Amino acid sequence: HIILLLLFFPNIYAQNKEKPSNIVLIVADDLNDYLGCFNGHPQTETPNIDQLSKQGVVFQNAYANSPLCAPSRTSFLSGKALTYTRVFLNNSYKGVFRNNFFEQRHNEEVFTIPQYLKDVGGYFTLGINKLFHKFNHPNHDSDYDMATSKNCKRDQSWNKYVRTKERVKQADDNGGLTQPSKMGQVSADKEVLMLDYKGVDSALYYINDYRKNAKDYCNKPLFLAVGFSRPHNPKIAPEKYFLDYYQSETSDLASAIPYNEPPNAYPPNGYIMAPQPEKSYSDIKSLSVPAKNMATVISTKKYFRYGKKNESFIDVLGIEDPKKKATAIAKAKMSNAEMAYLASIKFVDAQLGKIIKELKKDPEMFENTIFVLTSDHGNTLGQKGHFGKGTLWQPDVRVPLLISSPKIENPHACFNPVSLLDLFPTFCDIAQKEAPKFKNGKDYLDGHSLWRFVEDSTLLVEKPITSIANKENFAVINQRFHYIKYKPADPAGKMYEHEL
Repeated sequence: HIILLLLFFPNIYAQNKEKPSNIVLIVADDLNDYLGCFNGHPQTETPNIDQLSKQGVVFQNAYANSPLCAPSRTSFLSGKALTYTRVFLNNSYKGVFRNNFFEQRHNEEVFTIPQYLKDVGGYFTLGINKLFHKFNHPNHDSDYDMATSKNCKRDQSWNKYVRTKERVKQADDNGGLTQPSKMGQVSADKEVLMLDYKGVDSALYYINDYRKNAKDYCNKPLFLAVGFSRPHNPKIAPEKYFLDYYQSETSDLASAIPYNEPPNAYPPNGYIMAPQPEKSYSDIKSLSVPAKNMATVISTKKYFRYGKKNESFIDVLGIEDPKKKATAIAKAKMSNAEMAYLASIKFVDAQLGKIIKELKKDPEMFENTIFVLTSDHGNTLGQKGHFGKGTLWQPDVRVPLLISSPKIENPHACFNPVSLLDLFPTFCDIAQKEAPKFKNGKDYLDGHSLWRFVEDSTLLVEKPITSIANKENFAVINQRFHYIKYKPADPAGKMYEHEL
């Protein structure tokens, strides 16, 4: 899920202190490293994000503290590790954010990034769409206080909160190789009905309104957070964002296959699927039982079942052998689903471009803006027979992270291991405020500010990162190694499985 923050850092703008810094945060859902500046996939198209990367710091070794939505968002927005939030699974999240923090859990003290910026940093905080996990909860939970109509007097995280509705939930094409239609193309005229498009329209309105009517924002600097729903399911986007190889009709397979064949063909003759061992998907056989269980929750098996079920009904480019035909259909179905994922990313990038364009209408505001891009966790597309999220492998826990500004003088890549827990203390540095503390005076935050890496491109800090899945499985990651320890699979609970 992507976080993009547009910020003014204090030391960059030391000569402009009379104009307090603004922050714009964009959170996208389930975004992995398939961005041009992270070299995650050779066919991805993210021109706006790539442009930002040329004026900033790209963190190539950044990780989520959980490979699932609710645990990750609850953790990084509160600045606390999962061992404190006690939210280890999506279904263990109590619908309202603050209901997850209470005395019996010994975690009753909690801050959030927007709350701290509002109450201590002196910001007007405005949220749009999915930021906290249950943004569409019946109680309208995005940690938004509705007890008063006075924006400048609200408690919790937001002075104002807006949510738009998704009006496009199904693809226009017949599903073909993407049935059920949780992925696919829609017509160009439906783009304006999509939640992310409407959310960005709201963001553009408020950016423009803020410039004209500062008094309506309590005469404070602005913290604007916009939540993107893509590339999370349903992976639906207008046709113009798709690669030309995408097939909307099963009959298309009679004349062409959508994936690159052979896999190393160059220039590509189709979509480039994730690399596989010599015998595709055979590497899962060497995994431990806990690892297999985590991978098969969302598995590539469904695509191969589809291929086997339909091999007698679908013609595939002259292939007659039933087994080879079933495999080709499965790979075609998978590659179309992956192309829908890439199209969703390109769609998100285009929406980001509109925000950048709006900010550029005020050159001074744009020049005094820093962008930070990340995701709540990654997503796997076929490696080890896994197709989704929730494991502790690299594609699920690694996240893109980018800090960019026209005034960053030394753009560079940073390979220090960092995590999403480092966002909260980074904001504290930006706001020039002390980090929050517990009532007993002890430090509250579990992360460390990223700003030091922006200032010093040569700084090396060997701080391992921990990610937790399903409460008892965890990964420890540094610049060189990625270690996973799984909960015991034996009845006695004494035999642990490990991966390095």
